Amino acid sequence: MQMRRLLVPVMAVALVFAAIGCGSSGTLSKTQYKEQAGQIHEDVGTDLNAIFDQTSSINFEDPEDMQALSVLVSNAVDTMNAGVGKLEKLVPPDVAKSFHQRLLDFYDSSLVTLETLERDTNYTVEALTTLTSLENLNLLNITDASTPDQVLAATQQDLAMVRAKIAELANTTAPPDLAAFQQQLIGDFQQFANLLEAMVPAIQSSDVATLETLASQATVLEGQISNSASLISDVFDRLGTEIDDMAAQGAHLQDELDSL
Repeated sequence: MQMRRLLVPVMAVALVFAAIGCGSSGTLSKTQYKEQAGQIHEDVGTDLNAIFDQTSSINFEDPEDMQALSVLVSNAVDTMNAGVGKLEKLVPPDVAKSFHQRLLDFYDSSLVTLETLERDTNYTVEALTTLTSLENLNLLNITDASTPDQVLAATQQDLAMVRAKIAELANTTAPPDLAAFQQQLIGDFQQFANLLEAMVPAIQSSDVATLETLASQATVLEGQISNSASLISDVFDRLGTEIDDMAAQGAHLQDELDSL
């Protein structure tokens, strides 16, 4: 009787460990793998399509639009990360091991693209906010009724603001693919600061000819700054192409999974 009491728990423990041993690999059958990996991949694709469908009307030169894009891209990164986490838990059968690794590689490369888009978007929000500060210049409020002292004060205030924006830009690290835009933007703001600085003595001496020349230069500079903003669109157009390629590759992998 004592022997039986001893054997029962020992056998129970043995059975538990045997069960654990039998299921330790967690290897899926081909059918199970296709179903589970297919569902994960399909869900990720559906979620990403829903996210990027909302980006069709984004204006890449509008800070509010880019702020909205920032939220969408962050959601896309979260979606892709969640998909990676689920796929990494799957143990594919031998027949699907090569495919599974390529699927994970695809998700890794897609994350790089999405994280680049996220980083560029966040930077662009800051840069465009700096650009739009030019819409709030004190000089824009000057009228024919303004006095020379008011014009001088407005010029000096705007000069101080532009110099502060230059310092902010110089202390901001731009993403590699937007470094050229940042340098162009700093150069444009520096030219504008130089123009405002030249206006101060011209205003003080009532040098109308110089002020007219500077006004013409300001018009040219305005167009130059607008062209700088177009560099942003170029970068996001390229990233958009990469995302289109990512979608096509994802669809191809789905077809390959179906034919396993």
